[in-house]
Amino acid sequence: MYLGVDYYPEHWPVELINEDIEGVAGLGAIRDIGEDVLEELARSIVNDREIWHIESDKGVEVTLRQDEASGRNMWFLLNHMETPNTFRGRELAPYESGIVEAEVL
Repeated sequence: MYLGVDYYPEHWPVELINEDIEGVAGLGAIRDIGEDVLEELARSIVNDREIWHIESDKGVEVTLRQDEASGRNMWFLLNHMETPNTFRGRELAPYESGIVEAEVL
């Protein structure tokens, strides 16, 4: 699931953060947070707050837009991966983007 969220790690629960890694080139501490923990946290927030979202494979960004003039819903798709991916049966080449009618998928 791709979920855009504000990045404020200082507000994250301490038990989710591993700050044992030293800073790199003076950039400060690196926070090592497991991908599974972030996925679980994001899913919990989305479900608890009843935030509308769309499920997609890892690396596939999906944005829904509506054309005001026609009222048509469109998916804007972007595969951020160097490997092929899919969204609801539509094949996406590495780094491919596309726009398709939401009803088609």
